[in-house]
Amino acid sequence: MTVNLTGVSNAQTLLVNLLGVSDGTNTNDVSVAMGVLLGDTNNTRLVGSNDVSLTQSKVGQAVSMSTFREDVTANGAIDNIDVNLVQSKVGTKLP
Repeated sequence: MTVNLTGVSNAQTLLVNLLGVSDGTNTNDVSVAMGVLLGDTNNTRLVGSNDVSLTQSKVGQAVSMSTFREDVTANGAIDNIDVNLVQSKVGTKLP
């Protein structure tokens, strides 16, 4: 599922309401918590030096299912711009 977000600030948890979700038998509305934390490439809810190292290690690799988190600029390339952005967010965390 893709959820397009605009006007969402960094380092917060949102509640996304999904209406009419079906498993083939039952249909219900579902609420899902979603954290927004720019630079958290290792998914620990904190941006640290490990995120910088992980992103740096993927520079030049194709964006794929296993590397998409390191493309923090979401421009289809993992490069030093991504590394610099992650570095600038070190110390931020989800509440």
